Amino acid sequence: MGASEMTNHQLEKRKSPHASTLEQLAFAELKKYVQKNPHDAEAVYQLGCTYYRCHEQDPDYINLSLNQLTKAANLGHTSAHLQLASIYGEGDFAPRDLAKAADWLMKTALIGDRRGLDRAFKMFSDHIYIADSCVSQEETFAATKVLANGLLKLLKAGIPLPVQNSERPIGEDVIETLQNLLIEET
Repeated sequence: MGASEMTNHQLEKRKSPHASTLEQLAFAELKKYVQKNPHDAEAVYQLGCTYYRCHEQDPDYINLSLNQLTKAANLGHTSAHLQLASIYGEGDFAPRDLAKAADWLMKTALIGDRRGLDRAFKMFSDHIYIADSCVSQEETFAATKVLANGLLKLLKAGIPLPVQNSERPIGEDVIETLQNLLIEET
C-alpha cells in the first residue's frame, strides 16, 4: 500500500524509525539553548510545553514543565500564564487550585493580554452564578477573591471589563461583590 492510499490514522501509526531520535535531538538542543539563554521567554515556554507534552514518558516531566512554564510566565510570556491557569484550573496535570488559576489569569490581564481578561471575567462570573459541586466553598471563595481584586485593579486602571465578550453582562450582584471585596481589603 502506497502512502497516498493510506488513511491518516494509518499514517499516524507508521513512524519513521528516525523520528524519535530526531525529536530527542531537538529536545536536547532546546534544553541546551535554554540553559545558555535562561531569559529567552519563548524558548523557556517551548521547553515547558515540550515537557508537558511528554509527561507520560517520565513522571518528573510534570514538575519540570511547571517549573519552565512558571519561569516563562515570570519572564512575561502571556501564553505561559494562560497555560498555567489552565493546568491549575483543570487539575488534571497538577492539583486543582482555582486561586492559582485566577492569579495567573489576572497577571495576564494586568499586562494587557485580552485573553486573560476574558477568561478571568468568565471564571469570575461563572463562580458567582454557578456552584461547582466539585469545588469546595473555600476554594471557590479564594479564587473569586483573587479575581475580584484583579478586576478591581483593572477597573481602577480604566480598563473596561469584557461586557460584550461575556455570556452575561455585568450584573448588580457582580458589581456588589467587587465593592464588598474592595471594602474588605481597605
